[in-house]
Amino acid sequence: MSWRGKRLTSASSMENFDRKADFPTKQMREVALDATILARSERAEGITMARPTNAMTFWAALALASLLTAQEPEQASILGKIVEVKGETATIDRGSVHGVLPGMVFDVYRPARLVLLPITDDPLLQETLVTASIVVLSTTGSQANCRIENFSDTGSEVQPTRYAVLNRTRREADQSPLIETLTASAATAAWNERLRLEAAVVDPNGGPLVYRWTCDKGQLGAALTMAPTNTWTAPFAKDAVNITLVVRDATGLESAPKTVTVRPRGAPANFMPRVYDFQRHIGDHGAVFKRIADVAFDPEGNAFVLDPERRLVTQVDDAWRPRMVYGPYSSDFDFFRLEIQVVNGQTFAFLLDREARSAYRFELAAATAFDNKAQVYGRGGSYGVNGELVNPVDMAINAAGEVYILDATTGAVQLFGPDGTFQLSMGSKADGKRPLQLEKPVAIAVDPQGRLAILDDGPVKKVVVFRHHRPEFQLQIADAGETMSGIDFDPITGKLFVLSNTGGASGPKPVKVLDCKPGARPTQFGSLSESNRAFPNLRTVARVKVSPVGEVFVVSWAAGTTGRELFRYRNDAGRWTLYGKWGGESETFESATRISADLDGYVGVLAPGEPAAMVLAPDGWIVAKFGHVDGILSTPKDLGSDAGGNFYVLDAGLGNIRKHARDGTLAGQIGIKGSGASGMSDHLDVYATDDGEVFALMYRNEFPVFHFDARGQAMPAFPAARDMDINYPVSIAAFLGGDALVGCNSPVHVKRYTRGAGSRFTAESLYSPYAGLGNFGDLGLLVNGFVVFCDPGEAKVGVLDARLGPLGLLSDNMDKHCPEPVDVGTDGYGGIYVLDAENHRIAVFSLFPRGR
Repeated sequence: MSWRGKRLTSASSMENFDRKADFPTKQMREVALDATILARSERAEGITMARPTNAMTFWAALALASLLTAQEPEQASILGKIVEVKGETATIDRGSVHGVLPGMVFDVYRPARLVLLPITDDPLLQETLVTASIVVLSTTGSQANCRIENFSDTGSEVQPTRYAVLNRTRREADQSPLIETLTASAATAAWNERLRLEAAVVDPNGGPLVYRWTCDKGQLGAALTMAPTNTWTAPFAKDAVNITLVVRDATGLESAPKTVTVRPRGAPANFMPRVYDFQRHIGDHGAVFKRIADVAFDPEGNAFVLDPERRLVTQVDDAWRPRMVYGPYSSDFDFFRLEIQVVNGQTFAFLLDREARSAYRFELAAATAFDNKAQVYGRGGSYGVNGELVNPVDMAINAAGEVYILDATTGAVQLFGPDGTFQLSMGSKADGKRPLQLEKPVAIAVDPQGRLAILDDGPVKKVVVFRHHRPEFQLQIADAGETMSGIDFDPITGKLFVLSNTGGASGPKPVKVLDCKPGARPTQFGSLSESNRAFPNLRTVARVKVSPVGEVFVVSWAAGTTGRELFRYRNDAGRWTLYGKWGGESETFESATRISADLDGYVGVLAPGEPAAMVLAPDGWIVAKFGHVDGILSTPKDLGSDAGGNFYVLDAGLGNIRKHARDGTLAGQIGIKGSGASGMSDHLDVYATDDGEVFALMYRNEFPVFHFDARGQAMPAFPAARDMDINYPVSIAAFLGGDALVGCNSPVHVKRYTRGAGSRFTAESLYSPYAGLGNFGDLGLLVNGFVVFCDPGEAKVGVLDARLGPLGLLSDNMDKHCPEPVDVGTDGYGGIYVLDAENHRIAVFSLFPRGR
């Protein structure tokens, strides 16, 4: 019932209550109140309650006992004290671990004037005791920050030491975050100039925020951030660029989008590239990680990978490139689970050793050595009691640094303090037929509020949720025929993600997501139809981890691969979509022959074997595969790309050019197989300009060059072979709306063709850029008219100016970074991508100095 502001004005009513409750004095009523508050505090914190003091009456003790059957903390009358008041805000000593959530309303009472009736928990108010209400804005583990809400008839009397009682009849509606401002560090930006983005956001609900950034053109430092800042790098473009931000709060509500507009202004004045810096390698994940056993995140969102074959823990950057390597650790360790946690300002790696049947904690410093000096949790034993572990299969770490270890044999979770001391054992293995019992536990996870979820793969596929070290409820999540393998909490929404090994394209989807509350039913994703259609199904899934920004990572084992694969999912407008994959043989590009980079830095890779072609995001994740796996390509020879993210594959077997979108879907075909002016044969090279014009180069064909407009219509643009005067053409490129270039190998030279009326091209002259060249492999064009060429014969990559004059060679340790260059591509930011045939990877260079 509603009791806010309730009055009892009749003295006789008060006297009757005193006689029924046997409260002889006002002092005893105050003692009962203090005992009630103490009991609620202890129950919420999961502490064993002390016996009632001698000063307590029987009724006070009964009030304590009644709390044992009370409702759950977020539904019961949570009591706390006000510890601080600042202006219009107040802080109470109850937080998220006590069930306090943003939006809850607490009524403030004068001290020692409120009595809760035994059994019912209903309050008895001697007079008008409600002095004000406070609304929870945000919480920490042990405290809540609140807004003071005054009552006009009593005024504000919110003071430290006064009690705050949860009002179970009121709750403030959740409000979406509000982006007040979004600014860029400058209104204009030169080509490749980096601007700082910053937002000011108001969040009525409090809690962590996720910032989702998008832009028309250019490169963002990150698509998702936990802070209201980001960076944006300007492309070579003329039109204004819109950068948009949407903010999501911890309740899942999103702000209205906010946009800032920046206008690119072309290349810097008098720009002349003189530095060709090596930046990074793409596609060498097989060299970085031999096997991905587990992935973990610290609270700041930094990601860590456990590679048991190399015996390393590697921290990766935002593009998932190695940033810091920890180890190698001794072969005496058999680590197979990894968790990262910050405790008292220090970052620790927690690793579970299946052979030693113990967990270890190592502080991550610049020169971390994995040795026996680590903190140890648990020990091997035969009985699995009091710190003994028989068959540990998973672990979880809470914010305080306490370690939960799940033992599959005993079915118990053992809790260890930060110093390694055994605390208690929760649960046990039983027949699993009764509620909240475990039969075949396989994985655990803990959320920021301290809830523990145990995944049970017994006949009843379920998750048992513990709060305050006691089983609270269970969720049935799958059918009897499924095999469960992994579980994790979303740290923002509190949702559960569970893995199921089902197999088969028509089977259930392997990733299940559900609310962590009684009666919740899972939704699923991860099937072939919801992934890129050229990716294999998730199969033999082993681990699922959710990052601090809500991205879902699944470790999967696929047949025929050299190591585990890592799949990455993002929530896009309520639907989980596959963003990319890591791992497996395909990342090493052992059969790769050609590459092409689009304006935004997405790279297409052509490999005549399986899967024929793939597309990689700028951070190296594979976002699409197409070709033989879906029966589209036959004998691919080359590929090009345009500014719209389309990739054009020249296929000798099909005799045409296949146009694929960035996600691998077929968007159309250009040209026909044959000879003469209308048919293509002896395919060599293809090039697409940023506006979608396509040029195809043929060898020993009557018409060596075919030209198609952006609609795919053939243009009679180039003369016949007898009039082109070229020998052994190997590569073609064309400026946007301008001239075309053909690289030849007899002799080694470049020939320019000038675009005239009706887009007809006529020969201009020959250029021999460098003496001593072996042979051309490919030509690429950079914005501002710079030309890049690849010479596999002499293992050189060079840059020419707009008139094909030599500017320099990429000689920054080429023998180390790219000893066997066979193909080259360029993006819109001065990036040069070189395919290294020896190391089966792509080396990325830049026309700009590092840090620009």
